[in-house]
Amino acid sequence: MTSTEQLIEWNAQWRLVNGSITCRACQAEQKEAEKGTAFVHAPGCGNACREINPGKALDDIAASFT
Repeated sequence: MTSTEQLIEWNAQWRLVNGSITCRACQAEQKEAEKGTAFVHAPGCGNACREINPGKALDDIAASFT
């Protein structure tokens, strides 16, 4: 998977606005500054089994562009 495809996939699951990462499915939110901790979804979220650290995943994707 290319870096661009990874970024598109990340964006399908997450939203980054004003320093906060939000799950698109359950609207749970985490400050970007807290990206070292696991993301906590709302109960019953279908994305809860997916990427547990979206901030780190985004950093990894961004690093692959350089």
